Amino acid sequence: MSDKKLSAVLRYYLSELKRLRKRVPVVSAGRLAGEMGVSRSTAKKYLAELVRQGWVWEYDYTHTNGQEATAYIPGGVNNG
Repeated sequence: MSDKKLSAVLRYYLSELKRLRKRVPVVSAGRLAGEMGVSRSTAKKYLAELVRQGWVWEYDYTHTNGQEATAYIPGGVNNG
């Protein structure tokens, strides 16, 4: 994938993450994937790249059933 296309895809995922965070307090890769109509692994791949580039933060949380998971929040160092 070209850098230009990757940049466009990452901006799209970031905008969808921001939109979803306005409605729900915790957004996992699976939740974002369901909203976007893509697989969880695809969402996780792009979220990991957003974290790597500093646009998104990830944090661990515990589901009500006790299972550990990773959630994502926009607002990284490059996301003024």
